[in-house]
Amino acid sequence: MAHPSIEAAAAAAKSSALPAVPAALSFKLGSDKITKYCANKLGIKVGETTSDGRFSLSEVECLGSCGTAPMFQINFDYHENLTPEKVDHILDALK
Repeated sequence: MAHPSIEAAAAAAKSSALPAVPAALSFKLGSDKITKYCANKLGIKVGETTSDGRFSLSEVECLGSCGTAPMFQINFDYHENLTPEKVDHILDALK
């Protein structure tokens, strides 16, 4: 299971959420839940872009942040120890 990656076009932001290595550990740490939450919040599936073209969601492999999973990357910034509330705050700030 990989972490979600979100690309925010309006903010020129690319977000990647990754699984901890190994993937089984990532699953246990909640990367699958954060990926699903991001997809639901954005109204798209992994590999898709929102209808306004502002956000794209993808999954990527290890970002070397096993100890702080679940996490994702937007541009060069890591967002770690994610919860649905943290995801809301981060994505809402990009809108």
